[in-house]
Amino acid sequence: ITPITEADIVAQLLVRYFEANEKTIDLLKAAIMQEVRKTETANTLFRRNSMATKLLAAYCKLVGRDYLRVALGPQIKQIMQNPPTSELDPSKLPQNEDLHQNQKNVLEMS
Repeated sequence: ITPITEADIVAQLLVRYFEANEKTIDLLKAAIMQEVRKTETANTLFRRNSMATKLLAAYCKLVGRDYLRVALGPQIKQIMQNPPTSELDPSKLPQNEDLHQNQKNVLEMS
């Protein structure tokens, strides 16, 4: 039994190990099946700090990080380097900015 304080670390290590051996999906399936078997009502499924939820979170972080960097990185970098005006609160809008243009800028960034 792993203390809950160490469960995140154990989950990360397990996911990395299984991913290196191309068996992560098997690990996740087994953890999910156990979670489903142990759950008494559908309302509480995946709402606890279970190993299944920790494994899923660790896997999403491991796999999703690179995807997000590739998919969103260039756009975020461009916005950070040349931020368009984006104030939408009329009471805070500087005099030299146009609310409608700022709305367009925000929509283009999203």
